[in-house]
Amino acid sequence: MTIGRAILQGFAIARRTRSAVWVLLLVNLGLAAWAASPIYGGILSFTGHSLMSQILASGFSTDWLTDFSFNNKGIFDHYAGIILWFGLVSLPVNAILAGGVLARFRTPEQKYSLGDFFRNAGRYATRMLWLMVIGLVCYWIVFRVLNKGLGDLTEKWTRDWLDDRPVFWVQLGAGLLLLVALGFVNVVIDYARVRVVMDDTTGAVQAFLGSLGFA
Repeated sequence: MTIGRAILQGFAIARRTRSAVWVLLLVNLGLAAWAASPIYGGILSFTGHSLMSQILASGFSTDWLTDFSFNNKGIFDHYAGIILWFGLVSLPVNAILAGGVLARFRTPEQKYSLGDFFRNAGRYATRMLWLMVIGLVCYWIVFRVLNKGLGDLTEKWTRDWLDDRPVFWVQLGAGLLLLVALGFVNVVIDYARVRVVMDDTTGAVQAFLGSLGFA
């Protein structure tokens, strides 16, 4: 099978199995709404039924934002913390739900129910969580080596250069290398998830090591 044919077949299967993707979408929308509710409540309590609430409904006011931050010291740090925690929660949630989604793609011709989705999600949950941990470690290594290590090296190397154009290209190359490395890790982890579901006996570490060579 050629790459183009595989992509077309994948899109065709995705259309037939979109019910599983809807579950993933709705769960993430629920998490986003839950994370936004404290922010919405804080804005609503500050504006109340004033004219400003009507103005904010139709557009954004910089003056209101300044007034809001002045009268609520540290509120943006508080909201940032809420978003951060919900972002951390979404990582294991999406890792677990990925098992249910991939299991649906494995047997697209069979009937599928919401109960089947969550049973499969629970079935692969442990291995998906381990793959999430492995992926986070790989991302940390990439950022530590390329973003921090290579970034410091290029900055030290180009510090005394008088022409900014070569500096720009060197930093651009380092940034592109970082993006390629992150993309590679993402593809490897996704491929390992597919291996876990397609080969039910494969463990998380075994799937990850096999996915490094896309075997």
